[in-house]
Amino acid sequence: MRVWEEHFSQLLNRSPAAISEELQQAATRAVEDPAISSAPPSVAKVAAALSKLKNGKAPGICNITPKMLKAGGYSVVQWLTNLFQAIWN
Repeated sequence: MRVWEEHFSQLLNRSPAAISEELQQAATRAVEDPAISSAPPSVAKVAAALSKLKNGKAPGICNITPKMLKAGGYSVVQWLTNLFQAIWN
């Protein structure tokens, strides 16, 4: 068990990658595009995206299908919105 613990601690605990000089310079020159919203996702946007999912698709690693998400109605939309906004922040 100790060998596995050591292996995974080395595998999963990496120091952050260094930001390149080129990327830093590009970021300082970047101009904000007013046509692109930087607001967190709203309930309406999440509901619209959810409605565009195609039924009959294979589930992801969590075994939740698009049909199941859609069947959850407003409760699922609200839960996903809260999740996405927490990630956004």
